[in-house]
This record gives sequence, C-alpha cells and structure tokens, in this order.
Amino acid sequence: MDNLADILARRQPQEPPEIRVIKQYVDRTLHEKVGVTVRERDIVVSVRSSALAGTLRVHAYQISGLIADELPEGSPVKRLVFRVGS
Repeated sequence: MDNLADILARRQPQEPPEIRVIKQYVDRTLHEKVGVTVRERDIVVSVRSSALAGTLRVHAYQISGLIADELPEGSPVKRLVFRVGS
C-alpha cells in the first residue's frame, strides 16, 4: 500500500479551464502574472496594480469568449471580477 507522500508526489494537479485560459491570455497579451479564484457565481482575477485591472476590464469580453469556448456546451460563463492586491 502506498503512503500518502507517494500518492501526492505522483498526483498531477488539474486546474479548471477558466483559470488556465485567463492566466494564459494575460501572460500572452500583457506579459503579467495574475491570481485567479473560481467561486460559485464569479471568477476573481487578482492583479497587482489598478492600471492592470483597468486594462483587463477592456479585455473582459475577449476573455469571457475564450472561457466560453473551453467550457462544455450550455455551461454558463461566470462573471469576471478584477481585484487589486494579492
């Protein structure tokens, strides 16, 4: 029987597609790192400056479209919330 440390060492963490899409988009277009939290009704994107949050608000429609493309057909796209801070 494997012990817990061995099981966790082999585990490949899977993040929701929303997180992956947002992080890749921001890294590719704005060359910044962001934190993403998926909640029941919304997705919180944590950024380090208000300027970045403002820029992401302009891109929110594009980001929502990319998220919708990754989700199964008929799944609702959650509202994007941009938060300044860690």
